[in-house]
Amino acid sequence: MMELQKKLENFSTNETEIDSKFKELANDFLYNGYINVRDRFFIYLRAVEFYYHEEKGPIKDPIVYHRNNKDVDGQVPYYPAMTLHSHSSGFDIAFENKKKEIRSSVLIRAYEVYDVKEHCLWCWEVTNGKGKFVRRELGKVSGRKTYNTQSTYLKTFLNGFPMGGNTEITWVNECRKQEKEITVKPYRQGVFRSELETEYIPTTERDNRKWAFWREEDIVL
Repeated sequence: MMELQKKLENFSTNETEIDSKFKELANDFLYNGYINVRDRFFIYLRAVEFYYHEEKGPIKDPIVYHRNNKDVDGQVPYYPAMTLHSHSSGFDIAFENKKKEIRSSVLIRAYEVYDVKEHCLWCWEVTNGKGKFVRRELGKVSGRKTYNTQSTYLKTFLNGFPMGGNTEITWVNECRKQEKEITVKPYRQGVFRSELETEYIPTTERDNRKWAFWREEDIVL
């Protein structure tokens, strides 16, 4: 099976195939690997949303954060495949293409956090109006949610990037047993059609491109 990074580096699509191509990639993100943070935390992706904008091609997605003339007046460099991109909605895993002038990424919408040292899951919980990540012991989570939907809070674990050149945060390819097909959501969270292709000016109509995916099964550790 081709490793995910190679699939992202070689990714190519068109208006006809894009939905099915994203579903195939979503299956890899949700079932065939995890993010290893310094051998301490394993981040398993539970829900993802794809974002795809062609600077010169016909497929436009003006809500995309990392593109020309969005936050910077002019052109911005292209991210290589498997680049983490932090922004106001959380973390993207980018796979852009400089030659084809394509901005593409997957947003981590929901995730599970496994603590290798403590042998537990960390889950966001709000008590008396205050929220924090609390531990859930393995084998004692029956009937309780094991995943987190607070996409921006992933920075609690996915942080502290070294500047010395050594990477301590990596994607690990791991094929896990899959008994249920991933769910295709009817739309991406909070994304609406735009009045313009060059600037995101949301209308009241949802963007109904089916680029959001969900894994129904809990991880088995």
